[in-house]
Amino acid sequence: MVHRVGIDVGGTRLKVGRVADGKVVVRASDDTPHHFDRMIEVLDRLVRKVVPEDEPFTIGAGVPGVFDAEITGVVDSPNLRFLDGQPLRPRLAEVTGAEVRLGNDASVAALAEARYGKGREYPTFLLATIGTGIGGGIIVDGQLWEGVGGMAGEYGHLCAAGAFVPDEIPLCGCGHPGCLEVYASASRMTERGRQRTGEPDIHLPELAERARGGDPVAKSVFDDAGRALGEGFAQVVHLLDIRVLVLGGGAGAIVDLVREPIIDHVVGRCAGRTHGDYKVDRAILGNDAGLLGAAALLA
Repeated sequence: MVHRVGIDVGGTRLKVGRVADGKVVVRASDDTPHHFDRMIEVLDRLVRKVVPEDEPFTIGAGVPGVFDAEITGVVDSPNLRFLDGQPLRPRLAEVTGAEVRLGNDASVAALAEARYGKGREYPTFLLATIGTGIGGGIIVDGQLWEGVGGMAGEYGHLCAAGAFVPDEIPLCGCGHPGCLEVYASASRMTERGRQRTGEPDIHLPELAERARGGDPVAKSVFDDAGRALGEGFAQVVHLLDIRVLVLGGGAGAIVDLVREPIIDHVVGRCAGRTHGDYKVDRAILGNDAGLLGAAALLA
């Protein structure tokens, strides 16, 4: 029996899990050391914790960023700059003795939903993971579509400024103006809520509860985020005719607040379609999606 191991590389935590029958059966984690060699050492130690000694295993790793042409490492990871240009896949294979495959973190979450979650309802969908930034993964007929170099699905860096012109166009962390994540990431929604309420300590869950209670200021935060998400989704619809948007990460709990403005905007932008043509739904795998999807890269 060959064990399947998933790795979820995050900016603050490294998570490792052994996966069987669509579930994480053993897991281990540690802080992310922002140094390449030390990170490899920690991952090797965590992998040894979850795999029985002397038994064969494969490793899939979900990593934020853009990969090189051979998908051996990351060439651009804004939140993990110590990984840029490093031989992640061959180094991890060397120290563990396992076959290793890398995938974008949001794409592997989409793969997990396709195998074990929302894919049971929708064979084709776009998954958007919403947290500090916004990532994305594309599933077509049950299969993950990564593009030539693993970059497909970068939903958060579609331009959403068209939904807000003539407003001033803000700059994204990637260095370009008007990206979707400057309007609709969880961190930007929180920032906008604090500005509009004048309350510097308010957080997204409290804003969401106020919006559900009819507070117009709180509701405006989610309406604007929904418009931005709708602008990005409309571009996906025009290019690929995907009709289902699944929201994960921090956005899972606010789907009810952004669903209507997303679909309203998409219908307004995409000729010949009605509200019934589109669905916005919530991802169901939670924090295990990264581990499940990473392990599935070699399943």
